[in-house]
Amino acid sequence: VEIGAEGLFAAAHDLKIEWVIVKGISHFADGNNPAENSWESHACIMAASLVSNMLKDPFVFEQWPHYEDLSARKQPFSSAANKEELPDLSAKKQISGFAANQKELPDSLCLEECQKQLRSIYEDNNTVKIVPWDQSSAVHIDKVYTQLSWLMDLKDPSGVTQKELEHYTDIFDGGRLHHTPKRILVHGRPGIGKTVFTQKATFDWSQHRFKGKIGRFDLVLLVKLRDVCDLNDVPAILNDANLLASDGPVSTDNLYDYVRRHQENVLLILDGYDEYVHSAASQSPVLQIWEKKQLRDCCVIIT
Repeated sequence: VEIGAEGLFAAAHDLKIEWVIVKGISHFADGNNPAENSWESHACIMAASLVSNMLKDPFVFEQWPHYEDLSARKQPFSSAANKEELPDLSAKKQISGFAANQKELPDSLCLEECQKQLRSIYEDNNTVKIVPWDQSSAVHIDKVYTQLSWLMDLKDPSGVTQKELEHYTDIFDGGRLHHTPKRILVHGRPGIGKTVFTQKATFDWSQHRFKGKIGRFDLVLLVKLRDVCDLNDVPAILNDANLLASDGPVSTDNLYDYVRRHQENVLLILDGYDEYVHSAASQSPVLQIWEKKQLRDCCVIIT
């Protein structure tokens, strides 16, 4: 394709498509030793055999995000017309054709419908009960919400300093990093209002507020961690979070596929880590998300 494959890597990264790069043998050592010539054919055959046997085993690809994406897997490398005109396509043209087809793949999620369902849920959840057991004590969140004192921990070699924020949306400012933080931990003593904060944040998003901050995300997904204990994958978590209507046009699988493909545009709020338990801590999808082993480009808030 090219020396070093730097351009291919850049294209794959931008399109979020997995690639296998197979580099052919262009020369053997410095190419000046006549004794090497008798081994060149053998070396080429062994290299091709190794690649062939590696790629035969689907285990190599099972951890790829698009492994189960049948639409992506069924895309041909080139059109039928191209095959007739150019029966002996080069590897370069095949790869280019595959990239073009991938770019044209439509998203299976109807984003507007998904946003509509999420905003409906967050708008319905717009009250706070002053007395937990008295439904009549419910007050609209805009009237009862009190701006907390937000302190951002700033770590450097000299230690940890704290910076007071003017508004909760300032947590999305990168400060010295100049980009939105990908992992945000919100902590405080019990009862101080961490859960009400998540309720307020999702309601503000549903009202199209703070466009440059929380409003810039296409999707804001609120998960109560006490409802998803012992679940082993992210789709199961999204399903049990009850964010979508079970009989609606948008499925959890569609939602998860969109999240994987557009991670930079998704805010995931995980509320109540102190209430979350998982029988196998190392396999916890919540821990894997926090450690960026999954959904590393999503913005994640955990309380």
